[in-house]
Amino acid sequence: MERAGRRRGLYWVCVFVAVAATVGGAAVAYLGYSGTAGPSGAVRGFFAALARSDAPGALAFGDVPDGRRTLLTTTVLREQQRIAALRDFSVLATHRDGAKATVDVQYTLRFHGQDVPVKATVPVHESSGDWRLDQTAISTELRADGGQQRQSMLGGPIPSGPILLFPGALPIRVDTPYLQLDPFRDSVSFDAPTTTSVYLEVTDSARSAMLAAVRTALNTCLTAARQYACPLPDQRSVPGSVHGRVTGAMRTTRVYLDLLNPAGRIEFEASATVTGRYRRLNFHNRQVSGPAHFSLDVSAAAYAVAPLTTSWTTP
Repeated sequence: MERAGRRRGLYWVCVFVAVAATVGGAAVAYLGYSGTAGPSGAVRGFFAALARSDAPGALAFGDVPDGRRTLLTTTVLREQQRIAALRDFSVLATHRDGAKATVDVQYTLRFHGQDVPVKATVPVHESSGDWRLDQTAISTELRADGGQQRQSMLGGPIPSGPILLFPGALPIRVDTPYLQLDPFRDSVSFDAPTTTSVYLEVTDSARSAMLAAVRTALNTCLTAARQYACPLPDQRSVPGSVHGRVTGAMRTTRVYLDLLNPAGRIEFEASATVTGRYRRLNFHNRQVSGPAHFSLDVSAAAYAVAPLTTSWTTP
């Protein structure tokens, strides 16, 4: 009798566990369904798939527009997430009109060292009882402005013509630590224009490297004999007559990328205080001595590859 009671007790325990598992599974399934049901649910599911780099899952939430689908892969989506992870997604509002609706959303693209907030409006429609995105990818044409030779996509050049991309950071790599994508401009969203410009910006390491390289070059100018191509204090200074040393820190005034140069040319401008001597022409075109302490504005350029090789330019 005691053994029979134990068996009956064990039986009911098993029954209870089975029922609990069934109910729990149903609850989980319901929560999973409810999380992606309705206009906002479809959009939530789509962006959740983007955040976990699930390209097939993202595409399943809606229609794919006409165009080249080469970049609608998990590999490319992982690259987009590596460059700027999609985080902090939330739905702001849903506006429904029959079988059509728009969902206002916001999220953050976490570029390295910079969080960029994004707001977008996602159009959706009802189809056979389910809500689907009107488009799960963005059609746009990428146009690189400056430094094209420093950029690559999937190991090759940036493709020409319209392409399809998932929302997020542009999946572009830069082959030098001296340039990087512009976090506030190098991404696409549902309201992206038909042409997306790709902008590179000069990094902090490039600024430091340029400053050090220009200071070294300027010291060479001030100590070597007959450096005719070196910067001059003013337009009436005699080339090759400037000698001395830089006193104090050089002050960087401007660093930028030449947008007309595909090889990635960095332009640099700074000013320095010099103690030394130089000769200048007076209004009678006679050489006279300049002041012993003077300010020197310098302008130089270098291609964004290590080691930086600078050359003097005209401000």
